[in-house]
Amino acid sequence: MEFDPFSAEYFDGAYDTFRWMRDEAPLYHNLDLGFYALSRWEDVQSALRDCVTFSSGEGVTLPQLNNPEFKGVAHTPGAMLFYDPPDHTRLRNLTKTAFTARAVSQLEVLIRRLTSQYLERFGDGAEFDFVDDFSTRFTADAVSALLGVPESDRDLVWRLCDDFIYAGEGHEAKSASAQLQVYEYFSALVAERRAHPDRDPDDVVSSLIRAAYVDENGERHSLSDAEICGYCFLLYLAGTETTARLLGSAVVEFDRHPDQWRRLRDDPTLIPSAVEEIGRYAPPAQYLGRRVTRDVAIHDQVIPQGATLLLLIAAANRDERVFPAPDTFDITRKNARPPCTFGVGPHTCLGMNIARLEARVALEEILKSWYDFEIDHTRLVRTQNVNLLGYSNVPLKPIRMPALESNR
Repeated sequence: MEFDPFSAEYFDGAYDTFRWMRDEAPLYHNLDLGFYALSRWEDVQSALRDCVTFSSGEGVTLPQLNNPEFKGVAHTPGAMLFYDPPDHTRLRNLTKTAFTARAVSQLEVLIRRLTSQYLERFGDGAEFDFVDDFSTRFTADAVSALLGVPESDRDLVWRLCDDFIYAGEGHEAKSASAQLQVYEYFSALVAERRAHPDRDPDDVVSSLIRAAYVDENGERHSLSDAEICGYCFLLYLAGTETTARLLGSAVVEFDRHPDQWRRLRDDPTLIPSAVEEIGRYAPPAQYLGRRVTRDVAIHDQVIPQGATLLLLIAAANRDERVFPAPDTFDITRKNARPPCTFGVGPHTCLGMNIARLEARVALEEILKSWYDFEIDHTRLVRTQNVNLLGYSNVPLKPIRMPALESNR
């Protein structure tokens, strides 16, 4: 059996292949595409925690790692997923103060308002695209507000980031141009905040400008403008794409498992558990790539120094050794050990808490607005992005609350 992360099967969720890999080839080697892969939960967790042996400095996707001209930090300065210690540690120490208590408390209010405003646009039985018209847009607006992007500029930033991610094969110049324009935009925003520090002191950009600490040697550290721009770019992508794919998969799986939707409708306190189960069952990121910095012996084989390694999150999240009945979608599931959905260790997903907050609030507001919904599964379009799992298009018809239910 072959695992090809560019195949249609992969984009559809290669769960049969993943099961074979976990059982028969826990260290898989694809000679033609030039990578090794780990698929068991324990192996993926261990590698994610060891960012010295398994470096992200040269990329986190297969195309990046197989491109000798791609150098993570030089390509995307400030994007922490490309940093290894000690620079990664310095950036984490500086950016962990980016979210002030006031900013976080205001974010939930903002997300709830944005969610309800978008949902009000979609009438009973009127079909719309759940991902294109809703989940990508309200999340982008929410993260833009957190960063301090003015309302007049939010559509521009969203379209540029969308071009960067989904320009497609053969359109690398378009993607690179979009990234450059986003950096130029954030650079101008940083300059404006430095010139007017009191204009919006609680937004992320202003907090990052102020961030500083003194290390044990008495040296003061702060962020450069390039690092702030890279952080903002990564946060924007993590805070929008993760949630958009998570929510798109959520409505599809709830439509396929109506018993789970009824259970959630009857008991909304299950929403946080449902968010975790959706992430386990259909994680937004299929894998994370690493460069191996030394020979590593595992499963009676050796991954040689310099090799490309894929850590298969989607496979680890369905490991029978950790999760009973892993192919069953169950929003009441109690996991003894956590899924790998948002990563673990130093490179835990930057937008993890934002994604959970956005997903929770969105499901709460959907439950208030809709009794049920219908999805045209014949027109679902899978995300064709190198390491994402989910849907680009989900045609959905909402069913509003029946009269008896709404008057209860």
